[in-house]
Amino acid sequence: MKRFGDDLAAADSKMKNGILDDVLYSDPVSKVVTVVPMANTLTAAIDLYKSIIDGKMLQPIKVEKIGDDLYDIYVFPQAR
Repeated sequence: MKRFGDDLAAADSKMKNGILDDVLYSDPVSKVVTVVPMANTLTAAIDLYKSIIDGKMLQPIKVEKIGDDLYDIYVFPQAR
């Protein structure tokens, strides 16, 4: 992502602007709304698989009941 993040953002904004036939997405916006979430998802998957290899499952940092059958589950950041 560090190496190709800017290229991916440029391609993403070009694609979205082409579909919309208007210039609504800039490269920085595409980086924030597309590249960053992808990087976060990949990092989470890597952390999950590493923990499974170690014979453990990731655990939430905190679970907080906020209503009837409604919970906030805090999972980020995780340290290995």
